Amino acid sequence: MKPLFEKIIVAEGASYGLLYRLLPEGIPFECHYHPEFESTSTLNSRGP
Repeated sequence: MKPLFEKIIVAEGASYGLLYRLLPEGIPFECHYHPEFESTSTLNSRGP
């Protein structure tokens, strides 16, 4: 699988951007890259 480039859009004058997603059907694996730092928090997950 080749990682995809993800363009991060941050509002002008802001120092960070935020993406908030609710995923009722599980967490998809999307291999991507970008030059910005990424921090991810996963809440209420379960294993197989």
